[in-house]
Amino acid sequence: WRWILSRTFRTQREAENAAAQLMSFAG
Repeated sequence: WRWILSRTFRTQREAENAAAQLMSFAG
């Protein structure tokens, strides 16, 4: 479970970072 949770958290964090970069690039 820890591995899955960690993987999901990492994916979410990466998605957030990608969204932030996209907003910064578009804005």
